[in-house]
Amino acid sequence: MIQHMKKLPLWFRTAIVILLLGAIPLWMIFDRMRILSRGTEIVLKTEPYDPRDLFRGHYARMRYEISRLPAEMLQKDEKPEALVGRTVYLLLEKQEDGFWLARNIFPDELPKTPTGTYLRAQVVDAWNGKLHLKFGLERFYAARERAMEIERLGMDGERAPLGVIVRVDGEGRPVLAGLKINGRKVYEEPLW
Repeated sequence: MIQHMKKLPLWFRTAIVILLLGAIPLWMIFDRMRILSRGTEIVLKTEPYDPRDLFRGHYARMRYEISRLPAEMLQKDEKPEALVGRTVYLLLEKQEDGFWLARNIFPDELPKTPTGTYLRAQVVDAWNGKLHLKFGLERFYAARERAMEIERLGMDGERAPLGVIVRVDGEGRPVLAGLKINGRKVYEEPLW
């Protein structure tokens, strides 16, 4: 195969490399757009904190109510410490207040016949009988003023509940889609 490639003109080989390199970011954009437009919408209760990143700009850092869950929710008989660094799937259930909470935790893979809405997470630590999870949704990038406003809302003791709107696909992969305050949508992530 490589011998055949060497016979092709240099401009053609260069064009193939450029097309392949361009396809990767295009696929990432398309995949995110697909989840945003077709994914199941869930709302997670959160508390924002620490709004700054020197390289990417201002953001509100999110700490979710479901980021620390009791190990008793595991649907497999494993020691919580053995799950550190592994992927788990949370079976979510919508509550009366509109926020979604975890009902069960499935280690490593989705159930064979998944019914319901699942959220994929990474176990970053396990201690005191709790699993500490990350979802890839811990930073909400926004303009400086918006990030500061979100932080103020999260730090104000009298504030209305702050929720992050997340869209998840059938494999539990999440994409941040917006913000809700007191049940009202205040920001929606654009498809582009």
